[in-house]
Amino acid sequence: MKSSKPTVVARFMHCAASLSIAGSLSLAALPIQAAQPADISQGALDQIGALLQEKISWTPVQAKMDSQLIHALKNHRGLPFAAGVPHLSLDLETKPDGRVLADLTANVSSNLLALISQGGG
Repeated sequence: MKSSKPTVVARFMHCAASLSIAGSLSLAALPIQAAQPADISQGALDQIGALLQEKISWTPVQAKMDSQLIHALKNHRGLPFAAGVPHLSLDLETKPDGRVLADLTANVSSNLLALISQGGG
């Protein structure tokens, strides 16, 4: 028997409009404590720490998103993904106007369909 909750796989064409970068959570102040392997440079460890700090700073909504979408948005705005990591590779195809193709699974509603249409999907 089919579920009574319909789903939609749609093109999510523009995720930038509703994202905002919130202040860091209290966890951002905690030092990263891990054993440092001898074969990883201090520069690489600094970049890993910067990436972790970036992710800790995300809002609850951003935390639910794939980091590639957030990276694509920041890349489109000319911003680095994280402070101290200016050249992180993006593993996502972006259109010149910043749009990306994403598959969504969601409960279908008229509001959702309107948002997808407004975003170009």
